[in-house]
Amino acid sequence: MPYRGMSCHLCDAVVPSLFKNLPQKGLPASPEAQRLQIDAILKLAAVSTSREDMERDQAQLAQAHTLAEALGDEPRLSQVLYWQGRLAYVRGDLQTAITYAEQSLSIADRLEDETLSAPPVNLLGRSYAMRWDAVRGSQLLARSTTQMTKSATVSRKQPRLDSRP
Repeated sequence: MPYRGMSCHLCDAVVPSLFKNLPQKGLPASPEAQRLQIDAILKLAAVSTSREDMERDQAQLAQAHTLAEALGDEPRLSQVLYWQGRLAYVRGDLQTAITYAEQSLSIADRLEDETLSAPPVNLLGRSYAMRWDAVRGSQLLARSTTQMTKSATVSRKQPRLDSRP
């Protein structure tokens, strides 16, 4: 991702005010607006780098979790659960990370969506390995490797946007 490791000061200034101003500007809290809000929260979580970012993300992900459940939007709920687990993993709370990642994976597997299942599979593999459960960790990391290999193969077959004829 192009923003990983970079400061997100602009995000800190713009995104929270966008969320707070939606109702004040008289925009309806339509399902589409709520989906866009969830998407923005997920994108912001993906570029966070500091402890303050992660604290903000934790609160916003809880809000996104509630919205995704209320909308019955399982793909977004799976993504939210993954990022909640990822934050717990970064904080060193492996049991909470595993709980969220297993919930995320359960949804992704039920939907038979490899794109959704890849992140929680990888997170679970790393979390179990950190807990010295080598058997479970290696099984999940093997699945993750297979998923990444498939993804890389598909990516190589896709035309690049910047390729020249």
